[in-house]
Amino acid sequence: MKRESPSVQEPLKREEFTALTERERREIPDSWKWRIEELFPSWKDWEEERRLLEKSILSFAPPPAGWNLSGKALAAYLEALTALEKRFERVYAYAHFQSDTDLAEPKSREAQGAAETLATLWSTTMAFLEPALLRTGKGRVQGYLEETPALAPYKHMLEDLFRRAPHILSTPQERLLSSAHLFSETPEKAAEQLNDVEIPPSSLTLVDGTTLPLTHGAYLRYRGDKERENRIRAMGGYWENRGRFRNTFASLLDGAVKHHLFEARARRFPGCLEEALFSNAIDRKVYSRLIESVKKNLPVLDRYLGLKQRLLKLERLRYEDLYASAVPQAEMVFSWEKAREMVVGSMAPLGDEYTTLLKSSFQEGWMDRYPNKNKRSGAYCNGSVYDHHPYVLLNFSGEFDAVSTMAHELGHALHSSLANRHQPQPTSGYPIFLAEIASLLNESLLLQGFLENPTTPPLFKLFLLDQALERFRATVVRQTLFADFELQIHRKVEEGGTLTAEFLDNLYLELTRSYYGVDRGVMEVGDFIRHEWSGIPHFYYRFYVYQYSTGYIAASAFTRSILQGGEEEREAYLGLLKSGGRDYPLRLLREAGVDLTKPQPYEQAFLLADALRERMENEAAALGLT
Repeated sequence: MKRESPSVQEPLKREEFTALTERERREIPDSWKWRIEELFPSWKDWEEERRLLEKSILSFAPPPAGWNLSGKALAAYLEALTALEKRFERVYAYAHFQSDTDLAEPKSREAQGAAETLATLWSTTMAFLEPALLRTGKGRVQGYLEETPALAPYKHMLEDLFRRAPHILSTPQERLLSSAHLFSETPEKAAEQLNDVEIPPSSLTLVDGTTLPLTHGAYLRYRGDKERENRIRAMGGYWENRGRFRNTFASLLDGAVKHHLFEARARRFPGCLEEALFSNAIDRKVYSRLIESVKKNLPVLDRYLGLKQRLLKLERLRYEDLYASAVPQAEMVFSWEKAREMVVGSMAPLGDEYTTLLKSSFQEGWMDRYPNKNKRSGAYCNGSVYDHHPYVLLNFSGEFDAVSTMAHELGHALHSSLANRHQPQPTSGYPIFLAEIASLLNESLLLQGFLENPTTPPLFKLFLLDQALERFRATVVRQTLFADFELQIHRKVEEGGTLTAEFLDNLYLELTRSYYGVDRGVMEVGDFIRHEWSGIPHFYYRFYVYQYSTGYIAASAFTRSILQGGEEEREAYLGLLKSGGRDYPLRLLREAGVDLTKPQPYEQAFLLADALRERMENEAAALGLT
């Protein structure tokens, strides 16, 4: 007997959502799925194209004789390369989309493996391109750019190549350096195995006498428990247990950072940070400005934590209270239709062009809405297939967090769609440094939409304000703390030192106590948190985390200018989205009115956060909660 689908006109009940997670993919209505058949009508079509593409890639290199003898010949060659890349992105995306919606389906897993093999082949085959272009010479290539209009889409790529030339090694050296990747990721992978698999959990005894394994999932559940003693036992027990492996984790992180230094020196950079920032031409001022500005404005965090202490009715705030909800039960559940209405309506300040495109995302099969059995958890947006709309994977449950996630991922989707519509393929992609701006701005506008809606219950408004301030704490303050830690551990190694467990423990504890105001009397931070560095995988990624903070700060600046400004401010922001990767990110941001080398955006982000805190304080007082 065919099971009826739960109504999408009303919010999903908990049992309905749970039931969805157990339904086979074939049982999910097509109207709830993304339309990936627009990429390939069937597996047969995909497999045929995959085989043809493999042959095309193998036959593409080396470049034909005479390719670099004229601008016209160079343009023709790069255009052929672009056409091939478009085909590759389509084949690769389809396999991954199929796999992500049914991880247990054998055909999908097989196709994903074939796609990864194809990606390796693509990377290997295209390795000749940059050395070949460099041999052509900067002067000759610049002349071709001036005399050949067909090379315009490749101008930024070609000019950037010669900017990077001093740090590109000879072909034998590049091959040797590339071979290091066979083992350079070992520390990261070993740390991941320790974190996820091999560390045996300690036990957690709750105040009601229940004893359970203190797994990572249990830690995430009980660190925010309404019973304070449960929070204390969960956080302290979890990190002290991990501390037993501190020396192993220290050795792994030391090895990873020393590899970062090896690559930086091999490529003739003065240090690890300089190498990490170079690829996107990020001014070092941005990194230092971020840390300096956050430290300067920590009193804003102090005031929020003070409010949290009063709402929790605590005499003294402890680190174990950070994840506890400061607001009584106030969560609301939304239908898909209501979520769509709120998301689209909240984006009205971005104008008709944006909202019209946003509406089409709901009508044209951009999103895979609900969970099903063996579907990948979480959410993401993939906008890499240039000639098609972006695809968004969701697991919509109806809670506000799910609505916010929808707005977030659609921010990415609209960014990619606008870039693809206004840029040629070579400049349509945008770097990670810019990627979170559109998604976080959408979240901010959604928050404003709920706060200004007269039908939003007062307690739910308080809940939303608390959620927004927690997001600020976690994204700006916490990630900047991580960035500060990361900078100092790299400096230690650059100076010839070794990352011992004692050094890492002491540094992390010192920074945590500083950022969270122990000396300012804001809260207590127990010794147990000194081991938290061992559970942060991003420290192996080479100066990645600061981009979460800068993305949030840029998004705050644009939110403020859009809500307080007019058409000019809106068009400046949309211009940023439409620019894709046609220039370096800092230049594109400056064109749109945000300069991250200057203090203003950072100051404005903290002013906005403090205004939210003040509103939260007033809302809490009106409800008699403080």
